[in-house]
Amino acid sequence: MAETFDLADLDIPEDSEYRRLLEACPDAEPKRFSDGDLLITEGDRSQEIFLVLRGAYVVEQARPCGNDAPGAALATVISSLDRPSVVGEMAYLGDTQRTASVRSSGTTFTLCLKPKHLDVIIEDFPAFTQILCRQFSRRLKEANEIVKKNERERAMNVDQVMKSAGQVVFAKGEPADVLYQIIDGVLVREEDGSQITAQTAPDGFVDPLPFFRGGTYASTVRAKNPAMLVSIAKESKLAIIRNYPQLLLSALQ
Repeated sequence: MAETFDLADLDIPEDSEYRRLLEACPDAEPKRFSDGDLLITEGDRSQEIFLVLRGAYVVEQARPCGNDAPGAALATVISSLDRPSVVGEMAYLGDTQRTASVRSSGTTFTLCLKPKHLDVIIEDFPAFTQILCRQFSRRLKEANEIVKKNERERAMNVDQVMKSAGQVVFAKGEPADVLYQIIDGVLVREEDGSQITAQTAPDGFVDPLPFFRGGTYASTVRAKNPAMLVSIAKESKLAIIRNYPQLLLSALQ
């Protein structure tokens, strides 16, 4: 559990920026964390922001449910009076859940701040503002990388296909390497004469099960009249599942 401490314990001079910050924000609290203590807990909606003066901490994620045992370590940060760091800064942007836990490694000395204190820092403390800007820039870069990764995973390799009346879309026994989505027109299944349209097929997808299973087409399908389709290559299978999660479930039923 965190305990309060006196800045004199760290031999911080009377004229230092740290003491001036405490004077400007009298409700900020010096807090000392012991080895294994949590500064921030994943999933919480706490509003504390920590300026870490000295010590080390580990950023963890996927903390086991129901206890505070260590999760997967994402990063270890070492701080000193000459190179302080900030954790929990996203609380400045509003009431959001913590996306990771922060655990003290050894003894860690901090100033516990509130979101309103960052306004004071930005206004009057340029050195600390630079630290905040670097931290926000890093978080924005991480967010952009996550967005790009999600976009790549959701991007599908698709082509538009036109089939004239009587033309085969796929034949029975062929490898189901392509998933077809009918946009317009009517398809017919040779084996039983059943018709397939954009309205009757789930989301317009034609026989998705063999595509997902990596098998072969179970029937031959032709265009009954001129038909417009979209073909999706097997390399986009994961993207299809991400974009149409219910499609796989319905295909397996």
